[in-house]
This record gives sequence, structure tokens and C-alpha cells, in this order.
Amino acid sequence: MKAVRSGRIFWGSMGLLALLGLNACTGATGTGATGSASTDAVGNLFNPNTLVAAHNKWRAKVGVPGQRWSDILARSSQSWADTLKERCIMKHSHSQPYGENIYYASPLSKISRSGGLKTAPQRISPEKVVDAWGEEKKWYDYRSNSCHGGECGHYTQVVWKDTREVGCGMAFCNNDAQLWVCQYKKAGNLRGQKPY
Repeated sequence: MKAVRSGRIFWGSMGLLALLGLNACTGATGTGATGSASTDAVGNLFNPNTLVAAHNKWRAKVGVPGQRWSDILARSSQSWADTLKERCIMKHSHSQPYGENIYYASPLSKISRSGGLKTAPQRISPEKVVDAWGEEKKWYDYRSNSCHGGECGHYTQVVWKDTREVGCGMAFCNNDAQLWVCQYKKAGNLRGQKPY
């Protein structure tokens, strides 16, 4: 695995793009979400405690209470991730009354020794997923309660003051892309209200 051609990540439904230069790993497709820590075929650690801690890191920065893990939300998120992987698309489930963030990581492409192009899944940590949403803070203007220069609704959902529960799921598409879904109770981003 000498040359990584591309490693694109999109998060949320707005199609934000970041280029990564990660080393490709071998692995198979499959799902990785459970109520306890598990490692998938490419070594991604799906850990509810880590996902909660990653959310609560961003929440602590703005002084809102932490969230706790919800197995109900995790099952709903996993079900939606499994549905999305069939067509390998990003689309919100509109699961009322939950909020939702989606993260998409494209497969890495590499040139094999024979000169052909092969794909492999990226190694993605729970922190990387949540931080991708949290880093939208740079586009959020608290005073006007609006986004400037990019999408910020995933960030505001992460730090929404009334949200107390989170649950997530993850699935691999047939092309080695992966989809992460986190759902939130109570839903954030209510019109006319500030997140904190």
C-alpha cells in the first residue's frame, strides 16, 4: 500500500469536504455499532463511552451539561446507518423527535503493485467523527445565531443545551465507504433558539 490517491470525508447532509492523507488498511465490510466497545474489520474502535466523551468535550467548552448514552438511540441510529449503506448515500432519517448528525468517509484509493486501483476503508475514530461536527464552530456566530462561511448545524446539535442523550451507529458500504449516524434526544436546532 504505497500510494493513497484520495481519502475524502463528508459530514452531515451539507456535503462538507475535507481531504485526508491516511494510510489505507485492509479489511472487510460490515457493521460496527453495539452497546459496548467493539472493533470492526479495519480497526475502527466503536466505543459508546468514547463517543459520549467526544460530544461532552465540545459541550464543556460552552458550559452545557454532558450527555449520556442511549441504547434506544443507538439502535435507531444503527438501523438508519444500515439503511443508508444499501445505496451508500447521506440522507437524514427525519426520526421525530430526535436530532441527527451523519458522517460519511469515502474509501481510500491506492494503486496496487499490478497498477490497478483498489479501495480500502479508512480508519476512523469516534473522536474524529464528533470533532468533524464540532469544528463547524468556526462558522457559527452566536450573536446572530447563524452560520457564516459554512455549515454549522451539526456543531449546534452537538452542543444543544437541552439535549441529554446520544446514541450512534456505523455501517460500511459495499465500496468500503463508511457512514456514521448519531441521534439526539432532545433534538436541537429549533428555529429562533440559541444552542446554549
